[in-house]
Amino acid sequence: MLILGISAYHHGASAALLRDGLPVAAAQEQHFTRERDDSGFPTRAIRHCLRAVGAESPDLDHVIFHERPLRRFERTLVHQLKAFPRSRGSFAQGMFHWLGERLWVRGRIADELGLDAERVAFCEHAMAHAAWSFFSAPAHEAALLVADDEGEWTTTLLASGAGTSLRALSELRFPHSLGLLAASVAEFLGFEPGRGGERALMELAAHGQPRFAERFAQILQVAEDGSFSVDTTGFRFSHDARRRFGPQLEEWFGPPRLTNGTLRLAGADTRDADLAASCQLAIEGALLALARRLRQRASADTLCFSGEVARNSQAVARLLRDGPFESVWVPPAPGDAGLALGAALRLHHELDGNAPRNTELLADPQLGEDLLLSDDAACAELPDHEQVLDALLERLLRGELVGWVRGGAALGGRSLGQRCALMDPRDAAAARRQLASLKAREDFRPFHPVLLAEAADEALELPVGGRHAARFGRIAAQATPRFAEQAPAVVHVDGSTRALLVDAQRDALMHQLLQRFADRTGVPALLHTTLNGRGAPAVRTEAEALDLMQRSAMTALVVERRLHTKA
Repeated sequence: MLILGISAYHHGASAALLRDGLPVAAAQEQHFTRERDDSGFPTRAIRHCLRAVGAESPDLDHVIFHERPLRRFERTLVHQLKAFPRSRGSFAQGMFHWLGERLWVRGRIADELGLDAERVAFCEHAMAHAAWSFFSAPAHEAALLVADDEGEWTTTLLASGAGTSLRALSELRFPHSLGLLAASVAEFLGFEPGRGGERALMELAAHGQPRFAERFAQILQVAEDGSFSVDTTGFRFSHDARRRFGPQLEEWFGPPRLTNGTLRLAGADTRDADLAASCQLAIEGALLALARRLRQRASADTLCFSGEVARNSQAVARLLRDGPFESVWVPPAPGDAGLALGAALRLHHELDGNAPRNTELLADPQLGEDLLLSDDAACAELPDHEQVLDALLERLLRGELVGWVRGGAALGGRSLGQRCALMDPRDAAAARRQLASLKAREDFRPFHPVLLAEAADEALELPVGGRHAARFGRIAAQATPRFAEQAPAVVHVDGSTRALLVDAQRDALMHQLLQRFADRTGVPALLHTTLNGRGAPAVRTEAEALDLMQRSAMTALVVERRLHTKA
């Protein structure tokens, strides 16, 4: 049975294909259009999925979309009308998009694939998140927490999973949203929400103190039963996506920071860092309250956490450290990029409740397109993987920045070792200087390590219950004093690090490289970052990777077994 899942019109449009319940292809549209977090209809991603298994549209048994458009349109219309006349500017633009394409998505899918419209099904947005987190989890029974920005009406879902069934327990509805709160504060501080702004907000929080905690306790009110509500007085996100915060926020905190303006994070004025720290603390507190409420209603020891807020690795760590669950699982693409897979898995298990689960295959996100090679690229052909590792190690030991590209693209926008730039993590100043030529990112933001899984205990203060999340770099843990001294380039100002754990089974080549580097230096980690330019997704072609090498401090690039060096 072939089931195609589709997500579109929000962050990270994607497509995913299941064959008999197992994913055989999955990709984001951004990989093909080169527009980061492309939210359009994923025509190219769909084509990739079909092409990957030699299938055509008529071969599909079912197609499922990640949300119910009529319900989302209802919510949008209700809040636009409630806010009128303040919403008159965004109303016309919003209705243009809805009435022009989004509302008629069933017909768009049917036309695109040449199928009968009756073969197109729909899945609730939050339940698609829950399905992806649960069916990829290394547990057959779990409590499920979805903390998102927006979907139809549900922004937060508490549910339980057992075997192949999911059960919703309770929900919180729009506009009460942790994801939209974070997006609005990120925008107020000059970051781009939905395109890394929320992550920048989290990273900035480590530089500040939560001196606005009292105000945020009024903005984000947590009830005794664990539910929360957002005071939207200072926000416009309920009716205007063009500017999410309102004048009241300026009265409370002062003028917003302009994009690329000077950040107030050190010295006498730390307003921006303190604002970020206060927001982070409030969100963590709300998540802990939800987790405690969920633990009372679901007896499982594992928490599956998904939705846009699950991309907050510091919050994941707090849930594990102070929450009521023994382990926390976050799937490799917890945000909207995983919705196509989640919707398809939800449908598969609804159709066949006795279908077996294979979490190892489900949790492998390298289901995208292989790198497109250049026929005319001048390079040295390395005879085997031993030579590849020798070439990389030699340059890493000299303190050089090197690129490494191989295999299929990962789902979720971040490299898990297949589209990466690597460096020796022992010299923080040298690493930041060289990586600035590639990333051009703010100085306050940290870089992260790829780490030997067997060295996790000596490098991280990470409970056993967080190891599965760390396998995909989804949890921030405190570095041990020894590791912080060994690898300062990958430890944040608060002593935390978001390590990507690598074992020999999941990625034998990266594991061998890390082991050889550890044998030579005593450090079981390398600095690891996605190989992409500023504002762009991970590289798709050998030509793009070469262009990045020429425009940056990278001295060498290995593409599969092809070695490129600067003249």
